[in-house]
Amino acid sequence: MRSLHLHLQGIIIKYRKQVVVTSVFREVAPVGIQNPSNACYMNALLQSLFHTYKFRNALGSVMDFNEKPVTTGLCRLFLSLQAKEEPDPRKLMMSINWQTFDDGPWDMQRDSDECLTVLRQHLEDENKNVSGFINNAIMYKPNALKTGGHILERY
Repeated sequence: MRSLHLHLQGIIIKYRKQVVVTSVFREVAPVGIQNPSNACYMNALLQSLFHTYKFRNALGSVMDFNEKPVTTGLCRLFLSLQAKEEPDPRKLMMSINWQTFDDGPWDMQRDSDECLTVLRQHLEDENKNVSGFINNAIMYKPNALKTGGHILERY
């Protein structure tokens, strides 16, 4: 955990020294995420979040990773994608007690909206001191498409 924190902090400092402040996670071509069981909905969500600049930038602005297993897990997954490695999402999903990998049956079908709701709640709980951490990147509209209403924006 400490080495990840120092690694991410070093990347953030390196990027902040540049003339233009950019996200810690640079633009890259899509890389596949390991797909254990029926987790394609989650992989699509994680890929969408990774390629949503405002979300990636908000995640890169986190400076303190102490006792933030979901934020740390998501950063690790994003760094793997950036390095063009094929990350395994199981550790991240276990950190939010996602039933697919924990206690539930492997063949239980889930959906992206349900996963995003749980992930969003954990990220907001862990990053209360980061102003508008999630809301700057993900807007919530209760009646949007009658699905729970998460809308991702890419800039």
